[in-house]
Amino acid sequence: MRLFYAFEFMDSETTTIGDLNKRTGRYSIAGRATAFRTRKERDDFVGLSQSAGRKIRKSVTKKELAALCKGGSAEGFEEYVGDLEYGLIKIEELRASESINA
Repeated sequence: MRLFYAFEFMDSETTTIGDLNKRTGRYSIAGRATAFRTRKERDDFVGLSQSAGRKIRKSVTKKELAALCKGGSAEGFEEYVGDLEYGLIKIEELRASESINA
């Protein structure tokens, strides 16, 4: 399944979080990723921040997302992406059950 990602920076695009990864020599960038099924949903999410003066949100590829998460391990990153996908599936299931029960 192809997903589209956005990253919302906690503060600036250079604010780091966590411990130094001894293997990569890098920290993770502070923020959170969100996964979307469509490019339009992702672009709408990113556009909301730009129009409302909110935190910085950017469209990112999975590779770019990995570069933002260099403070962790490769396995940890894959688990993080898996959690994003799982969360998206659960949200869709919840919406479907709500529409059936409505």
